Amino acid sequence: MQALYAIVTAGTAMAALGYLTFGFMAADVPTPTDDSEATA
Repeated sequence: MQALYAIVTAGTAMAALGYLTFGFMAADVPTPTDDSEATA
């Protein structure tokens, strides 16, 4: 059970880190997809 908890915790941390990194990248370099999403 602890192994499952560790996997879930690690996965959540990786997902959060990836989300933050992608967010900063999108903010620094605006892409057509971001523009379309903002206007839509």
